[in-house]
Amino acid sequence: MLVPEIMQFGDALINDIDGTEVKGGRVAIWWLGQNSFAIKCANAIVYTDPYLSSSPHRLIPPPLNPEEIKNADIVTCSHDHSDHIDPLTIPHIAAASTKAKFIIPRAALGRLLKLGVSEDRLIPMNDGDEVELHGVRIWAVKARHERFDEHPEHGFPYLSYLFDMLGVRIYHAGDGKPYEGLVSTLRGYMPAIMLMPINGRDGERYRRNCIGNFTFQEAGDIAADVRAKLVIPMHWGMFADNNEDASKFVDYVTARYTDLRVKVLAIGERLLFP
Repeated sequence: MLVPEIMQFGDALINDIDGTEVKGGRVAIWWLGQNSFAIKCANAIVYTDPYLSSSPHRLIPPPLNPEEIKNADIVTCSHDHSDHIDPLTIPHIAAASTKAKFIIPRAALGRLLKLGVSEDRLIPMNDGDEVELHGVRIWAVKARHERFDEHPEHGFPYLSYLFDMLGVRIYHAGDGKPYEGLVSTLRGYMPAIMLMPINGRDGERYRRNCIGNFTFQEAGDIAADVRAKLVIPMHWGMFADNNEDASKFVDYVTARYTDLRVKVLAIGERLLFP
């Protein structure tokens, strides 16, 4: 089984993020574990679903202390589970990156306020909403985390996000599973890069009330059907009881799709695209 390696952590990782030069038309991506990434373009640094608190359940330690993140311009959170809206991470990033804005599902507004993030820094979104910050356009797309669980007032509690970072489009799926219309919706945005969970779902996990995710086959099929250029797996290697072997994902994608590149990132590894 492929196990996540740690390539960089702490000061070395922060210095790499700060020091990497990306000009228009390029992005740099670092995987921080689970669904957490740092994504940098010429105008901004985005952190997605930052999960950086210590836990005895983690198979890999946090590569950063949240207090070290002083360079965030935008933070996105896909849904209110503790490995996506981490109550021990979000307040520290908010304090360290004083100008950062937090993009969240409208349904999670109360949660972020309770964590001490002031309302003027929060950008609540729902399916189909769009915002532009630092020249980065961001769209919200509903996710089906087993169910949509749409609320008549607060909208969809589970979101995925599409980023247009100065011409490079990236899809961060959040957590979820396939649903009718997802591929056609994503094709309309034409993402070049797709960040996809691969840990899957099964009866044993359902019995533990562990909500399911894309299987590695579904993640590869969707990325290929959307005609992405690159797919990066996420949501693997963190918890022993909710895991998948990323080498199976690589084998499946390379066997089925000659036009889709797949890249498994080590923790703290930098990827430049294109």
